[in-house]
Amino acid sequence: VDRAVALRKSGKVAAADQALNGEVLPSLDAYLTSIRDLIAFQNNVVDEGGKEAIATAALARDVAIGLAAVALLLGVGFAVAITRSITRPLSELKHSADRLALGDIDQTLKADTKDEIDDLARSFIGMIDAQRSIAAAAKRLAAGDASVPVVARSDKDELSRSVEQLRQTVQSLTGETSKLVTAAKA
Repeated sequence: VDRAVALRKSGKVAAADQALNGEVLPSLDAYLTSIRDLIAFQNNVVDEGGKEAIATAALARDVAIGLAAVALLLGVGFAVAITRSITRPLSELKHSADRLALGDIDQTLKADTKDEIDDLARSFIGMIDAQRSIAAAAKRLAAGDASVPVVARSDKDELSRSVEQLRQTVQSLTGETSKLVTAAKA
């Protein structure tokens, strides 16, 4: 470029044009081509980086959706398991209460969960045992055996106290009947 400028200043316009066209413009074209190639390369790098970012974002989205689906399925599974662990024993207790209300004392309950439902099952087992005890006392009385006293489980145990009064009355009547039979024979 400096040579072409010096030739032009010295009045050699044709030589200056020839120097420009022969030396400067080709090197300028090569320079511009290199710049265009660099810009194209950088655009390619940016495009590839953008495509990778989009692919990574799509993969991350798919993984997040998959994990959310797994978490949802696990949550539903745990909810069903917990619900069944509560409703199944309660259903068994309800069935037992219905049978007990109909007088069925020949039933067995399990109390093995160590929670509030287990406490409730133990209370039902206690009620069934109490009913069995009173039924056994009534059977003995019906068979004429008034020798075994019925012990009330608490001061509010009206049924046991009533059966004990009935036992004492039967025992007293049996004693008086025996005395009357003995007196009548004599």
